[in-house]
Amino acid sequence: MNPVRTAKASFVLKVFGRCSGNTVLSKDTKHLFFRSTVAPNGRFSSYSTVTDAEVEFCVRKMNIIYDHFKAKGYDEIYFSIIPNPATILQPDGYNGLIPRIQRNPMLKVKVFDVFSVFSSSPNPDIFYRKGDTHWSNYGMHIWIDMVNSELVKY
Repeated sequence: MNPVRTAKASFVLKVFGRCSGNTVLSKDTKHLFFRSTVAPNGRFSSYSTVTDAEVEFCVRKMNIIYDHFKAKGYDEIYFSIIPNPATILQPDGYNGLIPRIQRNPMLKVKVFDVFSVFSSSPNPDIFYRKGDTHWSNYGMHIWIDMVNSELVKY
C-alpha cells in the first residue's frame, strides 16, 4: 500500500499544492509533519506559548507518578519525553517545553534526555524516518543505548 499512498500524496502536492490528510510540509519542504504539531497555536503545537505554570503543572503530575511508584516499592522511575520531528527538524520558534520540564529543579524523576542528543546533532535528519513522525532505527538505538546503559547499573 505504501507506493499507492506515496503516489496519491505526490499527486495532491503537485496538482493542488498541498499535502494530503492531516500533514504539512516543513518550511524547507524536506519533511512531513503532523499539522497539529506545527500549528501556531493549539494543545499539540510545538510553537504555541507555554507558561511557567503549565510547565510546573507537568512537573507536579510527573512527581505524583514518581511518588506513587516509589511508594509501591520501585527502586527507580524514569521518564523519556519524546521530541516530535518538528521540534528537532524545524526548531525556529520551538516553545522549549521539553528542556523546560527536564531542567526544572522540582522534578524528582530521572529523565532519558533524547531531546538534547537529537537537537545538538549537526544532522538531525538521521533520527526520524523520511515522511514519517517515527524514529529511524538509528534514533531508536540512541534511546535504547541510554536505557541499557542505565539498566546495567542494577
